[in-house]
Amino acid sequence: MYLVGIDFSSHAIDAAIIPTDPDAGLRPLTLRRFVFTKHADQAGRIVQAAAGARQLIGDVDGHPISSTWVEEPYTHRWPAARALLPIYGAIIAATGFPQTRRSATGITAQDWRQTLHMPARASKEEAIQRARDWILTFAQPELAFNLSEHAAEALLIALAGRHLTWQHHAGTAA
Repeated sequence: MYLVGIDFSSHAIDAAIIPTDPDAGLRPLTLRRFVFTKHADQAGRIVQAAAGARQLIGDVDGHPISSTWVEEPYTHRWPAARALLPIYGAIIAATGFPQTRRSATGITAQDWRQTLHMPARASKEEAIQRARDWILTFAQPELAFNLSEHAAEALLIALAGRHLTWQHHAGTAA
């Protein structure tokens, strides 16, 4: 089984797919990107977000995806929020139950950083470096060198989601 971390913007969706089992490390690590068409209006981006999210989270080598973790949009600017919130909703709707029989969970940047013991106000550069360190240590090193900011954050979201999933399972087993 695998789980997915998703980071998105108004022009693209980045997904990192990792094994659900922490003992498996990050092998295999799959990074995928879906870019919206250049001149899509808001309605077009919403439709593309749903289709792109479904495309990104397809099975990995015949192994199903169990859950999706999506970074919740956060902005102080209303126009940005108005652009991102419908895309977020489309991604959650497209990747979660009942359409796919898997869970889709929103997670704030503050929550995934806290889960991974990162400073709450870690810079983008710190996040990219943390993701590179994980990849160099636990995955395919060649993936670390051309890692975009959004792919790095998607990986960190997936790692936090995996940690929270196992923390929840350990709590319910007790």
